[in-house]
Amino acid sequence: MHAMSDSFTRPVISKLTTITKAQRRHLQNQQRAAKVVCSMSSAVTTVLLVRHGETAWNLQHRLQGQCEEDPPLNATGKQQAQALAERLSTEPVAAIYCSDLQRTVQTAQTVSDKLQGHQIVPVKELRERHLGVLEGLTRSQAALQYPNDFANLSGAPGAKPQARCIGWQTCETLLVGEPASSCRASGVL
Repeated sequence: MHAMSDSFTRPVISKLTTITKAQRRHLQNQQRAAKVVCSMSSAVTTVLLVRHGETAWNLQHRLQGQCEEDPPLNATGKQQAQALAERLSTEPVAAIYCSDLQRTVQTAQTVSDKLQGHQIVPVKELRERHLGVLEGLTRSQAALQYPNDFANLSGAPGAKPQARCIGWQTCETLLVGEPASSCRASGVL
């Protein structure tokens, strides 16, 4: 009887030993991964996402998109860019990327001038989405002339996407910070 109970317990004990070894390997792998993550924490990059300053078209509630007219910053927009530059003057900025649209280049250049020594890198792919037939129209004009396209842009319930209004809005100014201990993205500073 005693020998029989040994034969029943032996497989159970060896299974428990195998599970324990697997658990130990799993824990060791987790510890190794944690050490790698901790050693990388100083290499995490902070990315600040910034919207351009105000333009006359913003005040007129005109849809800008990638319009060829490409309105520049107005006086308020220039003040906003200066305030942003002051706010970022204490941040460890390593690079400044922006879309190639005038309003974003002006905003980025103001920040670059304050930070001294940072060249801006205009990148076409950072442009605001293309609004097609809606570009240059006021919001009320767009709603009247192209109700489906405008409803789609506004995200109205039941809106049907139109081929003329394509793309997704992107942030137009991107500031890449020095490695930091955390990562953050901010639309408003």
